[in-house]
Amino acid sequence: MHRYRLSEEKAEWIIYLTDIGQQQHFDMVFRAAKRAGWLPAEDNTYPKVTHVGFGLVLGEDGKHFRT
Repeated sequence: MHRYRLSEEKAEWIIYLTDIGQQQHFDMVFRAAKRAGWLPAEDNTYPKVTHVGFGLVLGEDGKHFRT
């Protein structure tokens, strides 16, 4: 995922935009990436990764949409 973007594409900042239900997943992925040395330990240095949650995605039946 972001390892390729950081190492090959030399991204400075990657922003993931998903529904808020993915927040815990991205928190865990970002922590693992820091432990693996793919990201700096400090949040105020580059490269950065950020998750932006925007609410819930609902299906036509009004229930949480899952893929």
